[in-house]
Amino acid sequence: MDDPEQAKTAAQTSSEEPTVAAEVPGIVRAFLRGELSRVEPQLPGWLDTLAGVGAGECWHKKSSFKAHLYEVYKICKIWGQDDDVCRCALFHSAYSNSYVNLAIFKEGTDRGRLAEIVGPSAEELIHTFCIVPRHNMVYDDLLARAPSAEEMAAMAAADAAAADAAAAAASASGPGDAAPATGTAPGASGGGGGALAAALRRLIPEAGLTVKHIKTGEPLIVDRLTVARFLLMTMADFCEQLFSWQDAMFENGDGSLPPFVAPNHTPNQLLSRPFAPLHLCPQPQDAMFENGDGRLLYAGANAGSLWPGACRPGLWHSALSRMGALLRHACVDGQGRPLVRLPPVFEGCTQVLTEADQLAARDAYWEAVTQHTEVTQHDEALRLLRTAVWHNPHVAEPHVLLAQIHCQRGQWAEASRHAARGVALLCEWGTAWDKRMPWEAWIAMARVLQHGASRQQWPITPFGMLNLGLVPGLDEPYDVVQ
Repeated sequence: MDDPEQAKTAAQTSSEEPTVAAEVPGIVRAFLRGELSRVEPQLPGWLDTLAGVGAGECWHKKSSFKAHLYEVYKICKIWGQDDDVCRCALFHSAYSNSYVNLAIFKEGTDRGRLAEIVGPSAEELIHTFCIVPRHNMVYDDLLARAPSAEEMAAMAAADAAAADAAAAAASASGPGDAAPATGTAPGASGGGGGALAAALRRLIPEAGLTVKHIKTGEPLIVDRLTVARFLLMTMADFCEQLFSWQDAMFENGDGSLPPFVAPNHTPNQLLSRPFAPLHLCPQPQDAMFENGDGRLLYAGANAGSLWPGACRPGLWHSALSRMGALLRHACVDGQGRPLVRLPPVFEGCTQVLTEADQLAARDAYWEAVTQHTEVTQHDEALRLLRTAVWHNPHVAEPHVLLAQIHCQRGQWAEASRHAARGVALLCEWGTAWDKRMPWEAWIAMARVLQHGASRQQWPITPFGMLNLGLVPGLDEPYDVVQ
């Protein structure tokens, strides 16, 4: 399949030096390579156990049940969670739970066996996960009582501005008389103060939440730490499995937008030139949807929507960003410190995405990848992809496509920036937003684009494109310790 033209590259039209390539963390490399015993020596055996009870034969949304359990484990591991949380993630519906009936272990007879496999404390967490009404706990006890995404985003922005102002005042006044900080700067490890923290901290009593056992109805007290663990696992669970099929069934958004309101987040700084955000019209295939708020409320009743549907990216970022804010500000100890290690997504759970922004980003991205893929259409694709990034800076895939177009045009600095951002976001999430291609393919392509931009070379023939695939640094050692 060799082609004498395959070495040709796009014209080098940018003299700017490309940015430094984003590093792939060791834990991510271990998963990409399938070196699972380096992640956890017992992991291959646990996967064999899941295979032995038939988890690989059961359906689960976009894959098998075994694949889903492994993927949620992978995300929790990439997010740096403790052993009990990760083991719970791997067996999180083993006795069935409030969402699915996938009892691959029998609650009445297999608890001792599972405790021997993963340890007593992890098995206890798994069992609790399977008997609490998780949907009611997350949605009724927490999200329904919390401020809306728009209110959270506004409070988070105000708190960040107050923290920046306090830091500037402290710097100006000198070390002797620094002004007290009024909030927590993005990326800080503590729960912080400010309006958002005050609004969320009241949601979980010090003793925890009281819920009803899903089978017996008896009251159960779920302490704050367990609430935090289950909320984090719900974030991992949802981002791994959700795509447009669930949105269609539960009528989670029709893609229509109200009159444009500027997003609460700061426009992404990686973009190389300004552009105007788009007003997008409803797409014809969305006409049957009734709920245009994209709040992921599981409130619809469209069970006849054909699986797998169009496989558009799901509308889940706004709800998950609110869960992340709860992790940062509500699931805290007496000093306001988060009880679990915060996921790196949403800038360390410091930013909240509005429903309007996630809809605008999804629709702009989908139009770009379905209607503007050919070279003659790339100017419009650039505009749409930049719009997607502007509305939702927390998704990797628009950056990967932007990097492709810039590589084709020999705009190496822009290509390098977008490829690096794509790699970084894919490493943070541990899963893909656009699930038409697996996470491993997205991250490999982003790294190929990084490499091409750094060498200032990109194929201009089909055989040259087919020749791509190798990424640099494959023989470099890596450490999985986080």
